Amino acid sequence: MHSSVFLIFCLMFFTQTSFSQELRKSTTIEHIDGKKCYIHTVEKGQTLYSICKLYEISQNDLVFENPELISGLKPSRNLKIPIKTKDAKETSTVINDNNSNNANYHTVEKGETFYSISKKYNLSVDTLQKNNAAFNGTITKGDKIILSKANLDKVISPTPLPLAGTKKKITGNEIYNVGLFLPLYLTKNDSAFIYENKNEQKTIYPKSVPAVEFYEGFSLAFDSLKKLGIHCNILVYDIPSDSIQIENFLKKPELKELNLIIGPFHSDDVSIVTAFCKRNKITMIAPFSQASKPLLGNHYLCKASPSSSTQVEQLANYISFNNRGSNIIVAHNNLSKEKTSAEIFKNKANKILGTDSVILLVYKTIGLKGLTAKLSTTKNNIIFVPSNDQAFVTDFLNKMNTLTKDYKIIIVGMESWIGYENLEINTIQNTQLHIPSNNFVNYENPETKKFIQRFRETYKTEPNKFAYEGYDIAMYHLLALKNYGISFMEKSIEIKSNGINTQFNYFKTGEESGYENQKVFILKYQDFSLTPAN
Repeated sequence: MHSSVFLIFCLMFFTQTSFSQELRKSTTIEHIDGKKCYIHTVEKGQTLYSICKLYEISQNDLVFENPELISGLKPSRNLKIPIKTKDAKETSTVINDNNSNNANYHTVEKGETFYSISKKYNLSVDTLQKNNAAFNGTITKGDKIILSKANLDKVISPTPLPLAGTKKKITGNEIYNVGLFLPLYLTKNDSAFIYENKNEQKTIYPKSVPAVEFYEGFSLAFDSLKKLGIHCNILVYDIPSDSIQIENFLKKPELKELNLIIGPFHSDDVSIVTAFCKRNKITMIAPFSQASKPLLGNHYLCKASPSSSTQVEQLANYISFNNRGSNIIVAHNNLSKEKTSAEIFKNKANKILGTDSVILLVYKTIGLKGLTAKLSTTKNNIIFVPSNDQAFVTDFLNKMNTLTKDYKIIIVGMESWIGYENLEINTIQNTQLHIPSNNFVNYENPETKKFIQRFRETYKTEPNKFAYEGYDIAMYHLLALKNYGISFMEKSIEIKSNGINTQFNYFKTGEESGYENQKVFILKYQDFSLTPAN
């Protein structure tokens, strides 16, 4: 299986320092994951800069091949260093000469890639890369590559695969180009770090942390997927933080050869990249953006994070189907966003339960006395409060807690409430608080335990929500890409997935629009901890 990962970033940059002993290239060579690698034993005083210079490898590639470097470069550690392309070329020259009667060649010109050459000769990228495996997926001007060999299968249609609506059979052997657009802020991480003291504090620019952790989880998933035959080139880009810079970044010609883009993180950036993907017919996964507007008229965009409107609809679904006969109240403060959420909840619940099944109140106007007058003494009182005002929420819950002696009350809130640290646990418990969330980690799940163990061993730290998200995003979408090709989102409605943090249940938002994940966890406080109710 061919897979090559090109990292356009490094967690930190390193400057050269002098050391007394002469640095020598290792003579130990092993075959690891189908690649020939030097095994270099780190000695005291050596730095990443000096090692990379000796082996003519980028720091990006070295960190990827040896992810434990995130915890520091330590003496006696063995590093695996893939043998450079130029070494592989020397080997491939002999192979080419031995098969000269059965091979046609092409000399690579400036700017050419396997993809552009495949179109020129009506070959597939897969065939070209099989014929030239020794190049390890990287070719440069002047390289002499094999176009066809008698002992290989006949060529198939050019890649990339046809887009949505075509009938091409997926063989499982296609090689896809996947771009990760991450906010890495590389220019903020240009300090020098020498990892000789294990107690030395190593920090990176704080805004880089989520992207780094997302990549760490993604990398662990990709490592597992390689064993299932995933054929991908993963290219990681530091996405700029300025709209003009992003527009200039998107002019890179190689970006048009991507089959799938994952990222960027921020909603404003998503809107710009979405337009690029639509023009170039590239499927795009937005991991965290909750904005729904970019989905309109663009069936290439897939939003992995449900919007707040989708959360409210799923809340209404859950409450309506599981609490028939209850007294359902929506209490808002007449703010624009609150009124919108209140209307969405009311309309969805009334559609299921019947007209006028939901009581809509402006709490700011009627106050506690007016709300109490609407409570039932015989039924469960379900009160949905679509507020994100922490001070108001805290005060409201405390007042509701005083009523639980006389009324059966269930409070339903918003996802932001999960982060409110000043909510009393007894108040939460007494009011049977329910909250929607796009994520939930079940630490009792064997797969979760396995992931945490691997993450600790690899990165010497604990995973957080971004690492979990990176892992789930890779596991779902790359496996779907392998099984269904680049039009995999057409099959997404049939593909349900239970990740360790995120579950995927996509639906198409309109005939010509994109896809949104509608899986929302309804979490409830039970036995003083959050647990899924649905």
